[in-house]
Amino acid sequence: MALKDNNFEVIIDGYGLFPYSEFNLTFIPQLFYNETIMLPIGIQSTQLHLNYWKEDNFNNFKKFLISKETNIKTYKEILNKVSNNLMQ
Repeated sequence: MALKDNNFEVIIDGYGLFPYSEFNLTFIPQLFYNETIMLPIGIQSTQLHLNYWKEDNFNNFKKFLISKETNIKTYKEILNKVSNNLMQ
């Protein structure tokens, strides 16, 4: 209720393989703290703490982004995948 009262609509959380809606909020999975892990199915997000990164972290992340370019989706594309289908 506090999130809705403060105009939050989308939450990145740590559950599931696909975005889903509950309590009039959209939840996007965030399963790993390591930004270079990608599961072969589902949609996932990650968190980045850039204040702790060194130049090697940026370089490795750039390589990761280039290697996974076809797998990376926009925010809008992800929101279009929201489903409450139990199979997902």
